[in-house]
Amino acid sequence: MKKYFTDIRLLLTVIMVIIGLFLNRADLFSREVIFKDNEEYNIVSRYDRDWVYESYVTKDGEIYTFPTGYSGRRLKYDNAGRVKELWYCDSKGELMEISSGYAGQCREFDEQNRIRFEKFFTIDGSLAVLPDGYTATRREYDASGNAIDIKYEDSEGNLVLTGSGYAELLRKFNEDKQMIWEAYFDETGEPVARPQGYYSQTREYDEDGNITVQRFYDINGDPMITTWGYAEVRKVFNDKKWAIKEAYYGVNGEPIVMADGYSALEREYDDAGNSKLIRYLDGDLNPYIMKQGHSILERVFDDDNNAVIIKYKDADGHMVMTTSGYAELKREYNEKKQVIKEAYFGVDGEPIALADGYSAIEREYDDAGNPRIIRYLDENLKPYVMKAGHTVLERVFDDNNNAIDIKFEDADGHIIMTTSGYAEIHRKYNDKKQIIEESYYDTEGNPVLSTQGWFRMEREYDADGEVSVERHYDLKEQLLPDSKP
Repeated sequence: MKKYFTDIRLLLTVIMVIIGLFLNRADLFSREVIFKDNEEYNIVSRYDRDWVYESYVTKDGEIYTFPTGYSGRRLKYDNAGRVKELWYCDSKGELMEISSGYAGQCREFDEQNRIRFEKFFTIDGSLAVLPDGYTATRREYDASGNAIDIKYEDSEGNLVLTGSGYAELLRKFNEDKQMIWEAYFDETGEPVARPQGYYSQTREYDEDGNITVQRFYDINGDPMITTWGYAEVRKVFNDKKWAIKEAYYGVNGEPIVMADGYSALEREYDDAGNSKLIRYLDGDLNPYIMKQGHSILERVFDDDNNAVIIKYKDADGHMVMTTSGYAELKREYNEKKQVIKEAYFGVDGEPIALADGYSAIEREYDDAGNPRIIRYLDENLKPYVMKAGHTVLERVFDDNNNAIDIKFEDADGHIIMTTSGYAEIHRKYNDKKQIIEESYYDTEGNPVLSTQGWFRMEREYDADGEVSVERHYDLKEQLLPDSKP
């Protein structure tokens, strides 16, 4: 029914524009037509000589805004009734850039009315560079109307490597118009690997259109192990199109062991589609014991789809202690879905102390999402004094999310001296996020010797990321004899 109204709306729109142009009738140009398009909003269309202006209102007469941010559009049709140009507007009818990164787009069509070329524009009419790095797309189709060749171009019409890692996609489809093969190429037309290492992939589907098999191939078209840890994944879906079984295979179709040791998963879901239970299986599809000691992960989610309770169980569904020192986690989140409180429990559901002595932590975050403050709590959720002497850890992060300033504080937020001989640490990092310098300070910010005997430390690394040089300095910046090499 929705498609029927959409087709009728397009037909009426085109007829009104063509008649108006033919008769040059101003009253037709100023006419307003309301289309009841769906349950969420109505479309209000107005016309002038060149454009169709669309705005959207709810059933209550309120302005409707689409997820990408626009509340209206300006459309220009060609003689065949195709939208050849469209621009996005805000609630006041002013041009705006939508969240996709552009304000307008122009289209060219092939003989079968399919979009063969499309370019994107900013508010001022200049070519827009989309977040993925391209300005235009060019498509070729097979006889069934499937886009089998998609090219991404810059403002000069040259192929450009997008942020997705390719400049061109080649595809094949089955008779149900489902993509069954896809390969990736760079701006020179050479095969290019996806971040997971593969150059092409194939897919198989069940009768409901779910992807049941995915296989991945190298530059020569041979099966390969991706960085995900497998060459092939097979899935089974329920009637809600949620994957309830997932198994992983190697290049010869043999079960393969993932990094965490399992070869397959089984899932159960809550009503919101959250994976509430995960069973880990081996290559023979028998229960597998994870390194942490559990075979089943059970979760409870809140209304915002945050996992607020996490339980670890054996193959029979009994609670088990993990190697992390707990059998259950309870979490609280802020509006940004960041964990602001985490508490630990034993198999009996009672609070439990971890190896470092605390039973819960609270976190605060900076604008970049880094946990800038961590508070340690005991079993009664009271401040807990760590072995080093602090109750609060406060950190400052740089633009690369490296902790460059670390302060140790008591429960009231006062900086304190730790048992390591300092109250504050300053750090510097290289572009690989490795610590290249570390220095120590007292509660007043004065340089101080740590219990290790030095004030400042410098490091260098070899090609494998191992520390190759470590230099230690005293308070007078004199090199200490325990430096290496």
